[in-house]
Amino acid sequence: MVRWALSHQDDEGFDTEKILTTWAKKRERGAWSTRSHKVPKAKRNLNGEMAEALIRFWSENPYELVAVLDQVENSLNGRSSWDG
Repeated sequence: MVRWALSHQDDEGFDTEKILTTWAKKRERGAWSTRSHKVPKAKRNLNGEMAEALIRFWSENPYELVAVLDQVENSLNGRSSWDG
């Protein structure tokens, strides 16, 4: 569906975003899915532990977080700050 919609994105009056959103809602796909997404308990705990470790690290090292976010922003803008 996405390939088809993107192949028509330049067509006059074709709203790719609206088409894909309507399609997904109607068929309960993606964010509109009503299916339960069961995550194994072990994985759920691992994700929670990882999140807590990240929260702890970033709260103890806020300047490191700022540096990483600056690097990500620069890479998204086509600039490289990895060299310093």
